[in-house]
Amino acid sequence: MDRLIREGRLEEARKIQYAANDIIAQLCACHGNLYAVMKAILKKTGVECGGVRKPLPGLIESDAAVVDEAAAMIAAAVKTYC
Repeated sequence: MDRLIREGRLEEARKIQYAANDIIAQLCACHGNLYAVMKAILKKTGVECGGVRKPLPGLIESDAAVVDEAAAMIAAAVKTYC
């Protein structure tokens, strides 16, 4: 986005920002701990970094679908904009 803005390509930068905003909103839709959510997404991409340490709560089961959707949104954004 920074490069696009410096080049005056604001509409392209906006599209990336909107995609990032949607991903952030999806991450925040989870009921469990945000760090646990991020680590679950990293695990889906092959980065095993373990769970969160106490006192932070781990990922809750009901957030699994939200994590899957967020991971898909990130993959789609990377494919589209990178």
